[in-house]
Amino acid sequence: MRPFRTLVVTSLGVCCILAALHGCGPKTCTPACTGGAVCDNGTCRSSCNPNECGYDGTCIDGGCAKGHPGVTCAPPVLVAGGLVGPATPPTGCVKSVQPSALAASAKQELGVHKVGERVQFTVAPNTTSFSIVSQAVNAWETVEYKGNTFDNSAIPDLVHDPDGGLWYDDNNIPDNTEDALYEFAGQSPVINTFTLPNTVLALNATRANGVQPGNWSFTVNDYAYECTYLDGCDGGSDAGTYDIKVLSQFGPPSNTGTLDISIYLVETAGLDSGTALVNADVQRFVQSTTTLFAQAGICPGTITFYDVPAWASTRYATSINGDTTEPCDLMPQMFTLAQSNKTLNLFWVSSIGGGSNGTILGIDGTIPGPSTVGGTIASGAAMSVEGLDRGTCGNSISANQCGPDEKAYIATHEAGHWLGLFHVTEAPGTLFDPLGDTPRCVCRTCALSTQQSNCGATTIVTGSSCNGSKPDCGGSDNLMFWLIGGAAGGHVSPQQGEVMRRNLVVH
Repeated sequence: MRPFRTLVVTSLGVCCILAALHGCGPKTCTPACTGGAVCDNGTCRSSCNPNECGYDGTCIDGGCAKGHPGVTCAPPVLVAGGLVGPATPPTGCVKSVQPSALAASAKQELGVHKVGERVQFTVAPNTTSFSIVSQAVNAWETVEYKGNTFDNSAIPDLVHDPDGGLWYDDNNIPDNTEDALYEFAGQSPVINTFTLPNTVLALNATRANGVQPGNWSFTVNDYAYECTYLDGCDGGSDAGTYDIKVLSQFGPPSNTGTLDISIYLVETAGLDSGTALVNADVQRFVQSTTTLFAQAGICPGTITFYDVPAWASTRYATSINGDTTEPCDLMPQMFTLAQSNKTLNLFWVSSIGGGSNGTILGIDGTIPGPSTVGGTIASGAAMSVEGLDRGTCGNSISANQCGPDEKAYIATHEAGHWLGLFHVTEAPGTLFDPLGDTPRCVCRTCALSTQQSNCGATTIVTGSSCNGSKPDCGGSDNLMFWLIGGAAGGHVSPQQGEVMRRNLVVH
């Protein structure tokens, strides 16, 4: 159990991207920038020349994109999906077990099992990745550990390969994430998706020949079960039961992939599934989203816009809160509107409340999302589309200047979480992703000298301290930095792209 991670602002569990920090956000440029220059925290910087950006010619916020495998994407197909969702609101909290949209040949329905049981499943030859999906049939909501209350997260434990090799032990976690074969995000009550590989070690071990075929095994587990044998823990129970599915993607791993996207129009800005197809701001959003995804070797295929019932817009459009994410809170309940299909699910809302360190622009249900499983409290990511029509949009992407570009940045960032990526550096500058080719921003090196004594407590790292000016002080230009902003943002490393492409919804 690693409950300490849930105490961190923008923790590794229900993960979000924030806008400018209160009191220390990006400075505006006065006078305004001219001649195609972009404003980078108060300084006008010349916009990059696409002809000088190498083989892909991609400019993002005045800098050349990097890490791009060179994929060229056709424009996505835009579809009006019409109205989806129940005509009347549910009478209670929705937490029911849901099916996967995968074909029978790609899923193993292992049935309902009690915590503590050992369960076996089979990995077929040529498997690129697999996901163990645990959905609560009967489980406690919270546990008390050393005086603090935590979600009763579900997490498969003691995961072994056919040779007996241990891939994950929830109570024996390496201090350095790059030494782990699996990284667990935390904060996954009611439903957990354990997708492997998601670390540099696991990618290296499975790149050549795929995931080792044969009989794998794990212990059905949640925090309440761990509380039965951990000191200082109350609320322990060995009575929890979970529906278990194992879902597989078959290989070999590819440098390119296609991702279909479902967008649920919960917002109240006047868009519907028909008008969204021809709206100029939405079209710019689609264009910029395609460019950003292309850095990961992924091309959006079909983007379907769905309307939701009036009651859902009234309930969720302006009322969800990134700080209240318990299973029966508004945002998780909104995600239950998602259908079971093989798409990334984005919920467009008018605003997102909460955010002690800034304005929340987007937030995921879990990392990774339960790909192909709709109707659950984690079956989507929410993003605010407030300001979709703001700013001036030029020939290159600028999340700082152009509203649709900012929304495209948010969408691809949240998609990164859904597909299995963590923030390259968390806000405190003490927690990092489990990949080997992403930049880190270490608080005790990068924060202002007057603030370094509070690293691990109140100090947070920002774009200006993580801009690569010193060793171990990079990452603000990466798509998965915790804070939006900075010049040349949106970079994706090769390993980040590989994790994304191995997800079940990428084909």
